[in-house]
Amino acid sequence: MNKEIRPLTEKELEKVVDYFLNLTPEDDLRMGSDRKNFMRRDEWVKLLIDDSKQPLEERKFFYLGWFHNNVLIGHCNINNIIFGKEAFIHLHLWVPELRKHGIGTIFFKKAIRYYFNHFSLKKILCEPKSDNPGPNKILIKCGFKLLKTYKTKPSMLSIKHEVNRYELIKTALFD
Repeated sequence: MNKEIRPLTEKELEKVVDYFLNLTPEDDLRMGSDRKNFMRRDEWVKLLIDDSKQPLEERKFFYLGWFHNNVLIGHCNINNIIFGKEAFIHLHLWVPELRKHGIGTIFFKKAIRYYFNHFSLKKILCEPKSDNPGPNKILIKCGFKLLKTYKTKPSMLSIKHEVNRYELIKTALFD
């Protein structure tokens, strides 16, 4: 089975926006997202596409698509990027039936390597909702260390909620 990650095209960035706009109320609760914080679709798509045209060193976001047998099934992105130093990572497996089978971990490991190498990062941070088991398990499997649990608003899409802050320091493994 083919499992590929790659930067998303403009059309595929639209699919990321549609993924969020089509979340169920249960998905919003699980992830801590708040629709009141969502932009209009056209504004959101424009924001991502405009940013995608910037040099890597100036990017605010960077999205990698997860392709399983050539089908886009999820994405991983970084934001709060300090090129050459650190970024915050987010992971989303869009197809519920593919969750809990190790596929997300495979894609996430590839994405980590990509981000460390292409953005010259020394560390990657992640703040999933503390009671969302999927990403918390994947982060631990991928070597992230839990730093603390606290309340915050981890992204522009979120409500304030309890998160686990994880960190992964670049090692020779990622060169």
